[in-house]
Amino acid sequence: METQTPTDETVEEIDDASFVPRGATAFFVLLILFFATLWFSMYFEVLSRQ
Repeated sequence: METQTPTDETVEEIDDASFVPRGATAFFVLLILFFATLWFSMYFEVLSRQ
């Protein structure tokens, strides 16, 4: 059996399979933290007015 050298197509398939959108994931986590902070700050503000 002969060994094959990777072609451009197989390298792209490997890169696509191991791709993790770290920037998008970090943005999503920061967005959730921002809205949680905003919600809790408004919630505690309303509680303090009672």
